[in-house]
Amino acid sequence: MQMDARFNSESEAYTQFIRTGFPPPSDISIEGIRQRAEKLHEKINEKLIGKFKGQEIEKIIKINGDIKIPVTIYTPVNVNKDKMVVFFHGGGWTVNSRKTHQTIVNMLADATKSIWISVEYRLSPENKFPIWLNDGCEVTKQILANKTSYGGDENTKVGVAGDSAGGLISAAICQTIKNLDFQILVCGQYEFYHDAPSRKEFDKPIYVIITSMLDWFASNAFSNESDKLNPRVALLRKNTINTTIPPCLFIVPELDPLRDDSYKYQEILEKAGVKTRLVLIKGAIHPFFSIPGSVMCEFLFNSDILKSSDPRLGDEARNYSLFISQNFPVPKPFTLQAMRERSENVNRKANEKLIGTFNGIEEERQIKIDDNTEIPITIYTPVNVNKDKMVVFFHGGGWTQGSRKTHQTIVNMLAEYIFPLFQHLYTALLYFSATKSIWISVEYRLSPENKFPIWLDDGCEVTRQILANKTSYGGDENTKVGVAGDSAGGLIAASVCHTIKNLAFQILVYGAFDFAYGTESCKEFTSPEHILTPAILAWFSSNALRNEEDKKNPRASVLLHESFEGLPPCLFIVAELDPLRDDSYEYQKKLEKAGVKTKLVLIKDVIHAYFSLPGIYEKACGQTIKAVTEFMNSLFASNAFSNESDKLNPRVALLRKNIINTTIPPCLFIVPELDPLRDDSYKYQEILEKAGVKTRLVLIKGAIHPFFSIPGIFVKSCQEAINAVQDFMANL
Repeated sequence: MQMDARFNSESEAYTQFIRTGFPPPSDISIEGIRQRAEKLHEKINEKLIGKFKGQEIEKIIKINGDIKIPVTIYTPVNVNKDKMVVFFHGGGWTVNSRKTHQTIVNMLADATKSIWISVEYRLSPENKFPIWLNDGCEVTKQILANKTSYGGDENTKVGVAGDSAGGLISAAICQTIKNLDFQILVCGQYEFYHDAPSRKEFDKPIYVIITSMLDWFASNAFSNESDKLNPRVALLRKNTINTTIPPCLFIVPELDPLRDDSYKYQEILEKAGVKTRLVLIKGAIHPFFSIPGSVMCEFLFNSDILKSSDPRLGDEARNYSLFISQNFPVPKPFTLQAMRERSENVNRKANEKLIGTFNGIEEERQIKIDDNTEIPITIYTPVNVNKDKMVVFFHGGGWTQGSRKTHQTIVNMLAEYIFPLFQHLYTALLYFSATKSIWISVEYRLSPENKFPIWLDDGCEVTRQILANKTSYGGDENTKVGVAGDSAGGLIAASVCHTIKNLAFQILVYGAFDFAYGTESCKEFTSPEHILTPAILAWFSSNALRNEEDKKNPRASVLLHESFEGLPPCLFIVAELDPLRDDSYEYQKKLEKAGVKTKLVLIKDVIHAYFSLPGIYEKACGQTIKAVTEFMNSLFASNAFSNESDKLNPRVALLRKNIINTTIPPCLFIVPELDPLRDDSYKYQEILEKAGVKTRLVLIKGAIHPFFSIPGIFVKSCQEAINAVQDFMANL
């Protein structure tokens, strides 16, 4: 995903940090999201925590008799007691706390030399409106009436401040409580419907806060729709403004969906004679205020490796470069063992949120290939497995590193979908595509301890035994067996197909098919950011092969084979910015010329090695899984039908029916706008109406296919669908 060119460097840094260093949690409960918010602020602001030089006092304010509201009073060194600020944190009235905003409040106290009091008002959904607002009002009232108890004196001026949700609380308090002296509103939300231009312009994940997220917060914060129109909170809809409202400072990030709320509220206040000032923070996005530590991310983001980046690199490739530069520099000394350990550590760290989420059976086995050698394998059998296909998988790693462990996550996901909370919903939905097949990952022996042809012979012999004994590995006699691999494993898979007959398919992910490395892509992608520099390719080759002659052996350089006839259908997955890209193009040409069925899928904007890192390359890996699933399904009968003719059966091929039953009842179509199946509904509605059937079609704008069963995310879309069903049924 491309960033907005208007992003300042801190917004870029924050976005990169979130995508690489702090992926969303698998626990999407309210408590899980709250814990993540705490950890996120702690991580970003870690260099600034504990820098406050003043006094920090915890206190409890009792309201309504028995309700205890915690506050923290920050009194800086050399405090000037002429002003005191009551502060309300943001977080959609649902998340965050005094702790998440402690760093920025400390910095404000030091800078203003004033007392700042941070309030732990009660959160939604446990405490819906008006509870959180009443907490704010009552706490402010008590502080205003007892200034000396909080470090001030009788002449201390008291104001309120808050960001986002806390900005609304502060603004609403000023409409209720008299005698406040000022208000500071940072990126506040003063309206709960999305008509403002900024709500539409910045309704994309790169801006962090999107309208569906605002709706989710509102669904937690309010009991019903009418609450959103309550004049205590719908400040842009108030007919009368309290003329005693104190002077107001608006702080507004430029690239924020809530930006126009501040513009509009400032206009309303000024018309009422309230003194205001608005400061626009150029290039900033909504959450900037509570994360002053993002300047630390800026330093990392501007490291040398990223300054020199190929402008064609996509976000995920840049994130990978940032991730590596932050966490895994090239080891010193540069030894084979150190590189192997680094490979394991990179994959474990990058995929840590996904490890252990496989929904199936994982079985370790040994395959004896000669009297002295056993090759470890892992069999991954998903729940509700379809035994019609089985895949023998060979990991990448330059024949010198990598293992079943480094590639376990992606193999798990190919076998059975995993649905964690990804950064982007549309990406997560790709992961509903999975093969539902048995995948067997092979621990072939590595170089330089076991040079060519050992690692290839291991692959051939393991495949031969699995093919001859399918039932022993979870299949049945009719199970189709294919091979797959990435990079070095892609070569092994391709070469195995030249040796072993009766394989049903091959899946080759950016394979290395010629040790000459003479293609145009090998010459084009030579920078460190492209991963496989000429020096690294040469290092892998020197470890993998015995001598120069091995490079010319067709078993190692499969492009040099004289015949390609009789090979199984092949799916090529190709990384666009990869030195090995053209190997796949050339090999596909050879296969097609020999009459082999092929398909090539180009994954845009990515570099070599993305495949084993779905924790970073979520979109690219999602596209890959989808392509693999579609390819495997295209080769054989699908899960739903036994054969192609079943798909034309008039009981299910409704758009092909010549005669429509005239007793069909009235029909409501609910259709997501951005759905491959959308036109099926349009066409079927047309057929029904021609037959005299009463119909109605409701198009859900902006929605995608699976919205209907996920109201927890598609709040607005599902509500539209529910309204449509209610109306349709009421008028029958």
